[in-house]
Amino acid sequence: MRKVAFFLLILFFLTNNYATDVTLKRVMVDGKPAYMLYVGAFPHENNALQLKFKLSSSIKQPITIDHPANQDNYFVSIGPMDNYKTAIDLQKKLALEAQNTATSPKSMPKNETSASIQAKSPVQPETQKAEVKETVLKEKPQDKEKKLWNLKGADIRAVIGEVSRITGKNFVIDPRVQGKISITSSTPMSDKELYQVFLSMLQVSGYAAVPSGDVIKIVPNIDAKTISPVPLQMGSPPQGDEMMVAVVPVHYVPSEQLVPVLRPLMPQWSSVSAYGPSNMLILSGRASNIKQLVRIIKQVDTPSVNGIDMVHLKHALAMDVANTLKDLMKAQPGVGASHVQTMIAVDDRSNAIILSGSRTERLKLRLLINRLDRENLHGYDSNTQVVYLNYLRAEDLVPILAGIAQANFSGNVGTTIGTITRPELDSTNPASSLVSSGSGGNYNNVSPTGSSQTSPPSANASAAAPNTSGANTQNEGSTKPTVQIIAEPNTNSIIINAPASLIRILRSVINQLDIRPAQLLIEALVAEVNETDVKSLGIEWGSNQQTGKASDFRPGFAIINGKTTIDDFQAEIFALAQQHKANILSTPSVVVLDNRQAKILIGKQVSVASTTYPNNAGGTTTASPYVTFDRVNVALHLYVRPQITRGRGIQLQIDQGNDTIDPASTPNSTNPTFDISSIVTSVHIESGDIVVLGGLIQNSLGNDNNKIPILGDIPGMGRVFQHNINNHEKRVLMVFIRPIILRSERDAIEITNGKYNDIRQYELKWLREQPYNSENKDMILPPLSQAKLPKPFSRHVIKRHVIKQKPSISMTK
Repeated sequence: MRKVAFFLLILFFLTNNYATDVTLKRVMVDGKPAYMLYVGAFPHENNALQLKFKLSSSIKQPITIDHPANQDNYFVSIGPMDNYKTAIDLQKKLALEAQNTATSPKSMPKNETSASIQAKSPVQPETQKAEVKETVLKEKPQDKEKKLWNLKGADIRAVIGEVSRITGKNFVIDPRVQGKISITSSTPMSDKELYQVFLSMLQVSGYAAVPSGDVIKIVPNIDAKTISPVPLQMGSPPQGDEMMVAVVPVHYVPSEQLVPVLRPLMPQWSSVSAYGPSNMLILSGRASNIKQLVRIIKQVDTPSVNGIDMVHLKHALAMDVANTLKDLMKAQPGVGASHVQTMIAVDDRSNAIILSGSRTERLKLRLLINRLDRENLHGYDSNTQVVYLNYLRAEDLVPILAGIAQANFSGNVGTTIGTITRPELDSTNPASSLVSSGSGGNYNNVSPTGSSQTSPPSANASAAAPNTSGANTQNEGSTKPTVQIIAEPNTNSIIINAPASLIRILRSVINQLDIRPAQLLIEALVAEVNETDVKSLGIEWGSNQQTGKASDFRPGFAIINGKTTIDDFQAEIFALAQQHKANILSTPSVVVLDNRQAKILIGKQVSVASTTYPNNAGGTTTASPYVTFDRVNVALHLYVRPQITRGRGIQLQIDQGNDTIDPASTPNSTNPTFDISSIVTSVHIESGDIVVLGGLIQNSLGNDNNKIPILGDIPGMGRVFQHNINNHEKRVLMVFIRPIILRSERDAIEITNGKYNDIRQYELKWLREQPYNSENKDMILPPLSQAKLPKPFSRHVIKRHVIKQKPSISMTK
């Protein structure tokens, strides 16, 4: 009770002795907003100090004395206070108590105005007399009584002036504020009610009252939002049609989504904007409209709007479905801003999709996911599939599939090759090992002497051994792989253990890669031709740089178009061979797959001493050491690796050479000298064109001694009857290569028919040259029809072997 009585005494002191103004102002302290209360307007500092002393006993806020430089009065300042509600409550309490005390009958006579109050001096206890000093202070007008307001066609500026006189507010009027107004009231209004009606009148007329410090600006609505009134917290907003700016935090809904929703609910001149980093809305307009918008925001901004759902898939791969949904959302930009905040995530381990967004969007996505997660019509829903290959090797395809699986699956991918042991071929014949070692190899495996460098048996055995450990892509210690790709060599199949959608991707890749490979027929003719005859051939066939000179057929290679057939070359070369001007070494032909190596090797193996060890038999060293020998190929070799390019183009990697033993070497020597001739090149030609390789020249020296018998042997005089001729001959090794693309079975059949008919025509020609014999007719090959060859081991085939002097011609199989 003592505190209440003391507080009332302070209010009575404020009301009866000093000005009763209690002003609230917003200030910035250390970059943060704060609030200050300014009490009274004292002409003397002592009066302000007395009030400060009395207030300090009941108010815990800091209290100071302010004396602005541009004013003569002193003010008691309370604050700063961080909480606006605390400051406004204290202001209302001080102002209300001061107003009630000032207007009560005990404190003010009925006929006395509130503009005159007395300031009493302290009472002297000795004399019990008081010296009264009367001071007239300017005070804000107080409401006397309610009045009726009825105006018709009144000038708006005159009305603003009257409201300023009654309410005590200071107005700054924009020059554009003009016009007449009308106000009709049926009940009396107080000064506060009058001010709210005044604000509504401004709104109807297209104007707004914008507070700015100690004044209020009257401006058109279009400029009201640019003046930016002081932001106020929504705890105690202004009333009625007062202008204000509100900062409204949004908790559950993105603020950008609310802007297009609130915009139609606001006047044209008002503004609403979103601040994304802190998810806030900034509203500028009249207090009544702002309060309505705040209520709408609270109803919309509820926790039930956003949520998280997890959808587990049974058949489809979560990553595939998620990508489909994201593409669908990108393809619908006009659906609205709600799609922007809809998030889709994938959990590979559980094969589930995580959805985050509004309830409506989540429901739409769940329905779409259920439609996409259906059983496949092709039976690919099983997590384990066995794929049989037709053309590719399973061991070669597994690493490719593992890379594709790793790119489409975020989990671990494991591979295993050779789970079932496959026995190796036993190549005990050295000659067969020569052929098998080069199949599928590269040119780096060819030694300068023409021999093939094969890997040791132990290396081959280890390479063919089953890889049961697996080539897993995950690191050691990681979890078990969720995708496994296994190659089974015996059945040439691939076993895939993965989600159904990933199996579909891998099967699609397999179907595109496991196709019938193109083949090439490579025809070759290898011959040694005299240099003079080579020049004549250059004139007849032409070369890349033909100018009419025989020497223009340059060493190296030339490409002749497909109009010239290999038969024309064979005819010319065979004609030279009959004249002993050419030596046909080989006419091979071979069919090879695209991008695989074709190897032709014709020759023999020669033993060459490699290492000598001392003979320590019996504890003594003898003069006959042990010698180890290596087998070296001395042969004519031709290695070709074709690669089919766009259209009918072919790239050929060619390694051709002819290795011989130097005739000057001792025949029984363990270390003979080898003559090496080799051409390694790459060319690009069209199918059916001919590549001519030349330039491998051998010099041969000869001496012919012609003499008359008996007379030429006479010592001394015999030279008269002798004629010595020294021959110097250069022979060029030439190789003619023509590749032909066999893309289909029909192409292979046509080539086979052609080769078969060539042999049959040769037999018919031979038959015509022989005396008539009825048995000879049975030796002729029958006409080839429907791509069927004669039955093996028939009498026709057996009798053909008795024909002599027939060339060896290869057929395409």
